[in-house]
Amino acid sequence: MRLTRNQLRQIINETIFAGGPTVDSPDKSVGVTVDMAKQNSPKFNKEWERDKKISKADPKLAALMKGSEEDQNMARVIADTAFGIPEKVKLNPEEEYAQGLFDEFYPEDIFDEPHDTEDGRLQRSYAPEIKQIRNAMMKRIEAEWNKGNRDYDDLFSAAHTTPGYDNLRKHLRNLPPSEQGGATGLYGDRFPDDQLMLMPGQLIDMYMAHDNPHY
Repeated sequence: MRLTRNQLRQIINETIFAGGPTVDSPDKSVGVTVDMAKQNSPKFNKEWERDKKISKADPKLAALMKGSEEDQNMARVIADTAFGIPEKVKLNPEEEYAQGLFDEFYPEDIFDEPHDTEDGRLQRSYAPEIKQIRNAMMKRIEAEWNKGNRDYDDLFSAAHTTPGYDNLRKHLRNLPPSEQGGATGLYGDRFPDDQLMLMPGQLIDMYMAHDNPHY
């Protein structure tokens, strides 16, 4: 049976990234299990240790290591030549294997979530909850509107304090990335949290538009 790339990723995610002993484990006999949510790559660790040695080798190098990336690279070249601290780090076979997994699966951007492959089996529509909250929110805005209240801040406060609104947003934000990928909102659209975030302003704008003679 031939596996697709996504199927292979899923298998690796379930077997390699399932937690347990890692490359940092004191007991190296357990082999390589990479839990990317809890550690840096082997290359990063060795580069970090190398840079600490460079900073301790000479005060001038320590000053360069606090400077720009260009200054840091210069310090590494000098340290290699003058103090024998290798500019290029070397990984053993076990570390090379683990590094390959990081290169393949770890987020490209440092601000992205730690590794967690989307699982197509974890599909969940939050449309019913969003509709229920939207209906309750409309009633709260309408109640303020019928009182003659046209102050945007008051209307927004009434909408934002709709029971369940904040709790659902927190729930969606706290979903693991594998489940966030399968979460949908109204009309099957992705990113239900964005729909909730925009909902108070959109509903208030709708009421104000109806009250505006230009519409």
